Amino acid sequence: MEPAILIPMILWGVVAPFIASLMASAAIWWSCRGEEHVGAADGGADGGANRAALGAGRGRIALAGLCVAAATLGSIMFLSGVPDVPPREAMHFFPWMVLAGLVLGLAELFIPVLGRQTGSWVCIVILGYLLPRYFAGKNIWVADAAFLWMFAWSALKVASYAAQRSVSLVSLGIYSAGAAVILATVPGNMKLALACGAMACAVLGVFVVSRLRPRATLRGPGVCAVCALVGTALGQGVAIGDVPRVPAFVYGLLAPVLVLFVVPLLSTRLKPFLRPLVAGGLIVVVAAAVAAWVFVATSALRGEN
Repeated sequence: MEPAILIPMILWGVVAPFIASLMASAAIWWSCRGEEHVGAADGGADGGANRAALGAGRGRIALAGLCVAAATLGSIMFLSGVPDVPPREAMHFFPWMVLAGLVLGLAELFIPVLGRQTGSWVCIVILGYLLPRYFAGKNIWVADAAFLWMFAWSALKVASYAAQRSVSLVSLGIYSAGAAVILATVPGNMKLALACGAMACAVLGVFVVSRLRPRATLRGPGVCAVCALVGTALGQGVAIGDVPRVPAFVYGLLAPVLVLFVVPLLSTRLKPFLRPLVAGGLIVVVAAAVAAWVFVATSALRGEN
């Protein structure tokens, strides 16, 4: 790729979302002093004097998710232009899917059942039944995207409620980055890969702020928006980007499951600072294996042609 094209893509697809998310997250969370109301902001304290802290925590969490989504969508608009209404190109669906993720994630902050895995599984069953019927012969990638989105949201949001928020931030960021690597393995998916890369960099901005302000986190809207974007990118990569379906689903499902089940099992044996490293390392291993799988599979197909 020509440097005249590559450099702006890196600047606007990687650097810009990181800086925008970093600055916005710092502005949102810098006023937080100490950890005295963490339980309230997490829904772990009850009533009385902590209700104001609970409302403030929800507001900051919602704003942080919105800023991450906005930073990512700004990068996507640079790559694909202002989306048409109704969308006519695949990339023009990204803002709508991310917006749906923000709305659903915001509802999670106020509707307790959506914060539990039970609510997520109900969404998965309903979407799994309705979407294939509605989108048969239309944008067939939507059903795959929604399933991957709901599954990842169900698994990864559990870590966002844990005391060790770094596990959630590291998992979300590397999950997005791994999807970018897998999509970039197949030629022609660079825009999809950069969209996931932009989201990973936006999450990285929140992670950097969380090192300075421990209450900085992504939950609800942020987690759901990340999963919506990654699910959309993988779904489009399978349907129109020549990414083999099985490896894409293995990554989209296995990586969140490992975070959901393996990290809690190891948490009693690991020091807190090691938990995000383990969570991220598990996703890196899965992403590397699936990227190699996709590369070999697509290379064989190109050789046959």
